[in-house]
Amino acid sequence: MRHIKLYEDFHEQSEYYTTSAPMDIDQFKETEVEERGNYTKGQVNKWVKTYGVTKDSSLLWVSTKPHIAARYQMDAGDWDNCEKIYNADKDKYDVRTVPANDGIVIPGSDDGDDGYVMILSKEAADKWEH
Repeated sequence: MRHIKLYEDFHEQSEYYTTSAPMDIDQFKETEVEERGNYTKGQVNKWVKTYGVTKDSSLLWVSTKPHIAARYQMDAGDWDNCEKIYNADKDKYDVRTVPANDGIVIPGSDDGDDGYVMILSKEAADKWEH
């Protein structure tokens, strides 16, 4: 299981970056808990309770840096040089900017690689569907 870190500076972040698509809580649990073992059911259930996550909630993987988001579209061997690779050809990667006010980032969701789970607001989630 990944080492989970807590951060208190999310309110200072004006935007995040992603190359992911929104998912519901069942998709998240299936992938991150059952398949990958990155989180426990207890951790995710605590988020559900603390942040009011429902079956209708949309979750999105985000990062504080665009090159970290782009890294998920790179070969694993390129991860150590992802910033240089991303900056050399930004148009190659489908990095989307996500305003911080589009949702709530779960601080305890840090995946150890500067990836976090954002719970999108209903309005922000609706924008993704159009």
